[in-house]
Amino acid sequence: MDLVGLAEVAAMAATTKQAVSNWRSRHPDFPAPAANPKSGPVFRRNEVAAWLRRRGTEVEIHDRARPARVLRHFKYLNTDLVREFLAQFEGGIFDEEQVRTEGTRHKRLGAGVGVGPAMVSADLGGEKVTGQERVQRQTGASEFARLYEHLQQDDLIQALPNFDEVIWAGLAPGEIVEVPVVVALPGILKLLQLAAGFQALLPMVEAASPVTAQQKDMLKIMGDFSAVVDTGPLTVIAAAAAAPRFKMVVPLVREYLRVPQDSIEGEVTLVAKIQRKLNKGETVSAVELFPGMNRLGRKQLDSLNRSLRGGPPGMDLGVSTVSYPGAVMTTVGIFQ
Repeated sequence: MDLVGLAEVAAMAATTKQAVSNWRSRHPDFPAPAANPKSGPVFRRNEVAAWLRRRGTEVEIHDRARPARVLRHFKYLNTDLVREFLAQFEGGIFDEEQVRTEGTRHKRLGAGVGVGPAMVSADLGGEKVTGQERVQRQTGASEFARLYEHLQQDDLIQALPNFDEVIWAGLAPGEIVEVPVVVALPGILKLLQLAAGFQALLPMVEAASPVTAQQKDMLKIMGDFSAVVDTGPLTVIAAAAAAPRFKMVVPLVREYLRVPQDSIEGEVTLVAKIQRKLNKGETVSAVELFPGMNRLGRKQLDSLNRSLRGGPPGMDLGVSTVSYPGAVMTTVGIFQ
């Protein structure tokens, strides 16, 4: 009999253990436990799989185990955050470690000197043991791999290839998630770049058409902020690849970008901690998270957000505002 616990059921459905618990309480037809050990209820895999399949397209079954090793191409990696989390698992951090490998033992008389880095040898009762020692220096990617392994072993990372209302309701601030997303630069960046260019052409524009004092002031503010935004923290918008209505505001520390700003866009995997979830009716704008934007008054912010939603005729500036169901994230890494 193939039994699975709550974590395995969650993995089969690409959801969280909290979502599975919600299913158990909300759906009387959810399979009854085959047993209830102290570690938690266990279920018959085939019964759970059949129940999930009856839910149709709401849940995709994932029975395959994750690969033992994943090679990641990082577009963003907050190495300070990785080390901060890693130190909590390992009681500290290290920059390098001594690694020793031993060759095959073989019969041999006498002693010889090995060739290669830090080769050592010794005779042990007629057996020759050859070993190689080396210093292995840590990198951001290797530390992330160690952190990820700890998170998996302690069941502290939620792999979420799919999203629905049940999964979303089961997530809580403070949880770390791994989500396939589509990242886009917010429209505010494009609008600021347009404003900076337009400001340089303002004398020519005024000669052709009147420009009000209010419009001039807004252009100057936006032009000034353009230079600040290009050097300060970068905020992007991430939409869940499988369910784009679930969006996340993702502030990034620019020094941890591993690609040019425009190359951050596209389909990637996001590993991040949920900073806060938005309530119904609540909205977060990327405009408010950019440095210096708090100097704008509420009327100016509202005006700027309206401009972003409308945009110049025939031009799609993209999304700059996220509402429910959405969240603000603290990002560990973005990779392909």
